[in-house]
Amino acid sequence: MLVWGRGSVPETVAFDGTVSGLIDCYQTDPDSRYHKAQYRTREHYDVLCRVVKRDLGHKQVSEITARDLLRWNEKYISEGHLPMGRAVIGMLRSVATFGSTLLGNKECRELKMLMHDMRFPMGKSRDKILTVEQIIAVRREAHKLKVPSIALAQAIQFAGTFRQKDIIGEWLPISEPGISSVVRGNDKWVKGIDWKEIDQNWILRHITSKRQKLVEIDLSIDPMVFEELGSSN
Repeated sequence: MLVWGRGSVPETVAFDGTVSGLIDCYQTDPDSRYHKAQYRTREHYDVLCRVVKRDLGHKQVSEITARDLLRWNEKYISEGHLPMGRAVIGMLRSVATFGSTLLGNKECRELKMLMHDMRFPMGKSRDKILTVEQIIAVRREAHKLKVPSIALAQAIQFAGTFRQKDIIGEWLPISEPGISSVVRGNDKWVKGIDWKEIDQNWILRHITSKRQKLVEIDLSIDPMVFEELGSSN
């Protein structure tokens, strides 16, 4: 049975001028970019919005100054939470942009412009990737634990340089957009590689979850995938 979800949007609330009220509008306005984000991304936004509400929710948008933002960011840095500091600043920037554009609010526009002119410390970018030796070690451990599916998934991910989500997929509420033939209770499985995407010649054709790009790879010529497929026979 194929299931196609249709997401629902809560009733829009009125903006009361506070940061907390602005966030409520951002999360309920049907035209907000929040509703265009994927389910897991919205979950992440929800966490960040709760943090912004906790720290600044009581303030009027018009009251926020550059010094307030600097002290707020410095608090996270001093506690060793630079990535979170960057994330909540980015979240406030997003809701200010929403208020400036869709709500047409003057105070939100001023906050948006203020944040545009400010610079905040950035964390170090990640520059490490898994090596062949590490992939082999993961596969070996998976077989020791008698979970060969993990070994096969790791081999295919490495062969096609896929993101993990494109291999194992994710479980989402049925109400979320997307077609699925795998349903468990009120959840459905989407985005992962399905055996139906592999033809009789071991050619895998998969549309990636992030860029919606069709990737085609020959699994039969990859040594690690070939080993895993052979061990499963």
